Amino acid sequence: MNQTNVVDNANKAVFKHNMAEYQTAINTYVASQMANGNYIEKEDIYAEGEELKTIIPSIKAEDLSKIKIEGGGLVYVGTDENEISWARESRGGNS
Repeated sequence: MNQTNVVDNANKAVFKHNMAEYQTAINTYVASQMANGNYIEKEDIYAEGEELKTIIPSIKAEDLSKIKIEGGGLVYVGTDENEISWARESRGGNS
């Protein structure tokens, strides 16, 4: 395995970890809203850009322009070909 493959695999692992962390944050947001008496359907959550920070406080600045929430799920909207592929893998073939 060459150095490029090692770096690519590390970047892929970080990307997938971040996406899983962000999805967990969405689930936590829904649970906390319901615990506070605010009935909210996960499917009704839509956010992008700076709005994402309300739902995913841990989102990295560089991901604000690459990710949006549609229907309670993460959608990758960036242009990096590797990340597009990894997002598809993470969602079972959908980006």
